[in-house]
Amino acid sequence: MIELETIKKYIQNPDTLSYPCIFYSEAVIKQNIALLDDFLKKLTGKKEVQKYFSCKANPNATLVSFIYNQGFGLDVSSEREFTFALSLGIETKSITVSGPAKQDHFIERLILSEIKALHIDSIDEANFIKYFLETYKKDLKTNFTLRVNVDENSNKLGVSIEQLSECLIRYPFISGIHFYLGREKFSKKRLDQELQKISSAIAPHRKLTFSIGLGLSLADLEINQITICELLSNHECSFEMGRVILETAGVYLAKILSIKKQKDFLATDVIIDGGIQHLASSLIDFKRKIPADVVFFKKSSGELVSGEDQANIYGSLCLSSDLLAIVDNFSRELKRGDIVYFYPCGAYNINASPSNFIMQNLASEYFIHNGEIVKV
Repeated sequence: MIELETIKKYIQNPDTLSYPCIFYSEAVIKQNIALLDDFLKKLTGKKEVQKYFSCKANPNATLVSFIYNQGFGLDVSSEREFTFALSLGIETKSITVSGPAKQDHFIERLILSEIKALHIDSIDEANFIKYFLETYKKDLKTNFTLRVNVDENSNKLGVSIEQLSECLIRYPFISGIHFYLGREKFSKKRLDQELQKISSAIAPHRKLTFSIGLGLSLADLEINQITICELLSNHECSFEMGRVILETAGVYLAKILSIKKQKDFLATDVIIDGGIQHLASSLIDFKRKIPADVVFFKKSSGELVSGEDQANIYGSLCLSSDLLAIVDNFSRELKRGDIVYFYPCGAYNINASPSNFIMQNLASEYFIHNGEIVKV
């Protein structure tokens, strides 16, 4: 759990917060970035490593600008995200673009904007880029990397390892390889295996750069035994990440609306003024490497309250499926209007949520800086 004292201070003043709300901790973001830098230096053997923040993890303008100013570039996945990045004053040479959502006019715009790198997602994209470059006939600074699919369960994104050699022959403008290990699926062994397979395929052709989404979690960063990856130490490489920076830097607060205790049911049902329309998904996710925490505050005093009752915490959608958490620390002292605190909730929250369903209000967002909050 994070920032409990700061949050407690503001809960006590009913005029300072608009519920439901999400807090982002500057201190935790900086701490996560420091851990990430140390991890990447050990992994690559390099003193400086290029890093790109994935805008889709959380496109809050204050957060994106703050992370950019910590030495990150920005990876975007759509034209709206690209336009958003430019509106923040982010230089095109600091932007990479990934994903399959690239229409022809967007690809033209990206090339002419001379972004840092365009990650090619398909043969169709590569064919259009080839046509455009042959037609335009000007020397441009945009780099082109080819996404290689390393997902054993889906071939949706990128091209296969088997197609890689043919692509490098057909598209001489490709200067790098991009791949993603999957959400929180990082392991040093798997990274080495995927790099070895890709390196064997590209060896007969030319030396390429590597752009990698490692799929890191905070738990991975806290492993001190990470060893150097020789293939990365000998190649120019960059890394894309989002969740690992922000997930543990955010908490979500919402008021209790209803407490329903029925004699035939063991657990109490608690309904809050919020839910997956702000968090995108339940905190009951067995794939998480970071365990979820749920605690309760009395709104009148700001004091933490803990009990021993079991409770199902539901959101306020007109569904029985918006179960957010199952807890065993619910107190019978809690009433309508008291506050539920959910952690971690810093990434893939509001922007990934069904926020228009039954047109409920969006959550307010606050940035915690030196113990004070700013609405963002």
